[in-house]
Amino acid sequence: MKVATVFSAALAMTATLPALHDAAALESVAAQIARENLQAVVTLVALDDHDQPLALGSGFFITRDGVLVTNAHVVGGATRINVRWRGRTGTAVRILNFARKHDLVTVQTSFDSTPTVSLADSDKVVVGQDVVVLGSPQGLEGTVSTGIVGGLRTMGAARLLQITAPISPGSSGGPVFDSTGRVIGIATATSSKGQNLNFALPVNLLRDLPPAAVSFTAAKPVAMPVYMKYCARTSADSSDLRSTNAWNRAPSIARNDAATS
Repeated sequence: MKVATVFSAALAMTATLPALHDAAALESVAAQIARENLQAVVTLVALDDHDQPLALGSGFFITRDGVLVTNAHVVGGATRINVRWRGRTGTAVRILNFARKHDLVTVQTSFDSTPTVSLADSDKVVVGQDVVVLGSPQGLEGTVSTGIVGGLRTMGAARLLQITAPISPGSSGGPVFDSTGRVIGIATATSSKGQNLNFALPVNLLRDLPPAAVSFTAAKPVAMPVYMKYCARTSADSSDLRSTNAWNRAPSIARNDAATS
């Protein structure tokens, strides 16, 4: 058989196969997780009694009637909390569950029809598996970062997932996904010594989170070890966070179209 004939036959066969350049076929795991879950991720701004920002963090919905998860250090000490979601601004109404030792809260928001994430069994997490983190580092809504589970740690009473996915102030409370698109952890802290030494609380802690009739002002977590720091952006991080004008500019600067579509 002539080479030209073989080549023509190969071309004809190729034409019957799905196009390799099809966007869906080439979509990465991280892109798929972002597409399917960014709509369930929020930005939280904790305000003091003078309506000045105290902290900025992330969170994610776990029920369809507006209940979200975040870190206690994001909302603790606040008089009021604004919740920014898909270009809309609502409020945190009350704390439903709180564990000071775990630095976790569930919060009822003013939103009553919300998408949710799927939760995994964090006891099955293994070192080396891929992770994807969604959140609002520095107020940059809809940010996606990737990495692996670098270790499984116990620090005092805390069980932590060590991850290499970059997180920054403002990432606290954001979901950490496995490669199947289910949440395995909650981004919480980073090491003040070293690089890419970041930590997430395992999502299974939510199973034992007790009901709590506690105000936002009282929902403060235990202190972090001196060599670690929480990843909520606070007024101590930058003077412009305490400027109402600076925060009013932030939504138009930090909005991510993928997070609001």
